[in-house]
Amino acid sequence: LMHLAETLADAVERSDRLELWGRPQTAVNVFRPVYSSAAAFLRALPPGMLSTCVLDGQTWARSVAANPLVDMDLVVKAVVAA
Repeated sequence: LMHLAETLADAVERSDRLELWGRPQTAVNVFRPVYSSAAAFLRALPPGMLSTCVLDGQTWARSVAANPLVDMDLVVKAVVAA
């Protein structure tokens, strides 16, 4: 599942609208929008696609690559477009 997490991390790093907290060490990516709030960003995505976490007092989006059948291209497209 790490390849799925790496695919999303690569897309987040390429986006000028998203900030990656750090490269995934497990199948978890943590990132946030640069120009809007995490709450607004999450509202723009399908319900349940991402969860949130708080790091250093700031809310970040959290993606867990746990489904080997996920279409990561669709996930990347939704995240980058949100």
